[in-house]
Amino acid sequence: MCKKDGAAYVRVVDYKTGAKTFSLDDVYRGIGVQLLIYLFSLWRSGVPGVDGELAPAGATYFSARPSVQSAGGMIDAETARELAIDGISRSGILLSDENVIAAMDKELSGKYAGAKVGSNGALKSLAGTTLVSAEGFGTLQGELEKVISEIASRMKSGVADAAP
Repeated sequence: MCKKDGAAYVRVVDYKTGAKTFSLDDVYRGIGVQLLIYLFSLWRSGVPGVDGELAPAGATYFSARPSVQSAGGMIDAETARELAIDGISRSGILLSDENVIAAMDKELSGKYAGAKVGSNGALKSLAGTTLVSAEGFGTLQGELEKVISEIASRMKSGVADAAP
């Protein structure tokens, strides 16, 4: 969470040891909705101890797949740190706001967030990340509520298949 311009921005991160990719198509099919449920619950219900407006900054999977080193010798701490960071793939949805992205990645390089500033000076998403406006998050929350209501209705009528 970070505070900028009188608002508290919250991002939900789910760390995975294997590959996990965020997909809006999956969300609309009722798959992989957990991250967004957490984000929207915090957004609408608030965070204890945080006063004022709360806004979504994003929901991201961090999949850690550190590179394997050869048995050729020891590496220093900085090299180990860089290898660990390089072994993390990011996939998710982020607020398309340069100041908020900069709170996640100070250099706006894409190293710590799924977006960076391109050569033209504009914010751009990296592979696996979708950038949306604040209004886009509101629309997505409404669509997710419809998906969850549909799933609940099917379950209430006795349909509880393991497949989405």
